[in-house]
Amino acid sequence: MSLGKNIENRCKELGIGTKELSELANIPYTTVRDIVLGKSNPSIDKVKKISIALHTTIDKLVFDDDVSEDDELKLLFIEISRMKNENKKTAKNMLKALIVQNKSQELRI
Repeated sequence: MSLGKNIENRCKELGIGTKELSELANIPYTTVRDIVLGKSNPSIDKVKKISIALHTTIDKLVFDDDVSEDDELKLLFIEISRMKNENKKTAKNMLKALIVQNKSQELRI
């Protein structure tokens, strides 16, 4: 499938349109529309912004590669890194608590 078709399909999965995607990716609507319609070959920077906005990887958009669990975790960490400091601290504390819980479960086995 083409980049444009993959973007369109991911938008459908998320229930968003190209207008909302353009706002999330901070790319002009006409540019996003042209990419989706196959009228434009975007720069890697634009593909990166689109992949972040769609919570997926560049590989998934360009090559149709499935997103692994590790890739999904990386995407979540990218989103956390973009948060305000207070929200980052909360996410960090939640992760620490999950790790401690997991470690204690491992010790019981």
